[in-house]
Amino acid sequence: MNHISIIGRLVKDPELQATQSGIPVCNITVAVDRSFTENGKRDTDFFSVVCWKRTAEFVSNYFCKGRWISVDGRMQSRKWKDKEGGSHTNWEIMADEVGFCGDRKEPLAEEPQEEPPRRRAADFGGGDDDKVPF
Repeated sequence: MNHISIIGRLVKDPELQATQSGIPVCNITVAVDRSFTENGKRDTDFFSVVCWKRTAEFVSNYFCKGRWISVDGRMQSRKWKDKEGGSHTNWEIMADEVGFCGDRKEPLAEEPQEEPPRRRAADFGGGDDDKVPF
């Protein structure tokens, strides 16, 4: 099975391009923090992601640098030779689905936060709030 899911931030603004036959394509880079630390420092991995057709248009229209993004897709290798004849391999994620994952920036401590509305037992089909065990 070849499936990968990542959540991270866009490293730069997406740029929509088209192939010679007019198919939309968008290449993005997603920075993903590792869940573990080495020597007290958290490392970040950078994933190259290729979006095609409607997904490419969606990403270029609604995402920008720093925005959280989720990507589901498959890993694919691409082999190529440089001008000197050296062989290289690039690994890319071919995006099947992308989605929003929160705001572009984290709120600062001094920014006022709107408190969510309080829920009552009656809102959940219950009766008296005093009888709820939490």
